[in-house]
Amino acid sequence: MSLETGSRDLRDGVVNVRPKLRDAYIRTLTRYASNQMNPNKPVSIMLMKKLLQRSTDWILGDSTVTVIIGSAHVTGARM
Repeated sequence: MSLETGSRDLRDGVVNVRPKLRDAYIRTLTRYASNQMNPNKPVSIMLMKKLLQRSTDWILGDSTVTVIIGSAHVTGARM
């Protein structure tokens, strides 16, 4: 995952709030895993992106930074 910014000032602002972003992402993904994820269905990367984007927008106060999920790897546990 990465964040796409349009300007250097914006990029510097993202660096300054990185700990808050990490915390928001962990909370968001934990909530997703416990409430919306179904072990019998594939993970919805688009839903995860949407949730992470919402967290990013909330922390930064606007929607000028875009969440990019470049790749995902899922391994299933065998029972």
